[in-house]
Amino acid sequence: MSNLTDRLKQIIEDKEKGKHTLFAKKAGIPPSTFQGYVDGRAPKVEHLIRIRECYNVNIDWLLTGDGSPYIIGEERTADPTTDSDPEVADLLKMTREIIQSDTGYAHSLKANIRSFHSAVETQTRLDKLEQRILEMEKDRSGNGNSGAPPGAHPAPDIKSEPGRKTGT
Repeated sequence: MSNLTDRLKQIIEDKEKGKHTLFAKKAGIPPSTFQGYVDGRAPKVEHLIRIRECYNVNIDWLLTGDGSPYIIGEERTADPTTDSDPEVADLLKMTREIIQSDTGYAHSLKANIRSFHSAVETQTRLDKLEQRILEMEKDRSGNGNSGAPPGAHPAPDIKSEPGRKTGT
């Protein structure tokens, strides 16, 4: 094979009987974007990785023509939908199927996942800040300031410096 486009067409033929749209959807790549790759545009790294994960394609071969078209044995990356917890593995599999459907449900699921992820990140940050506040309060009460009113800050420790006047 002489170039990436020819090699890409070969794996589409091998894996999906030449059906570009089906190949793209299964790999989680928008069909219009994928068509650009078939037409000669350079693919994004994340899309190359999806092709590798979905179709067991050797990316080195796809890009350069060197080696075997498909990954053999232990070289293959783990399926991201496998997990030691069967429920998690099942949810990941269903999520992938929905997202690859490229329907309104897929778009809604993506938006919800992003929203939930953002909420979890925010909650994690808040939990860390709350823990830091509790530690600061504990440190403050351990420094003899337990009689200070809530919210009061300890007086700064001002040391006299040479040439600096203190007091009146």
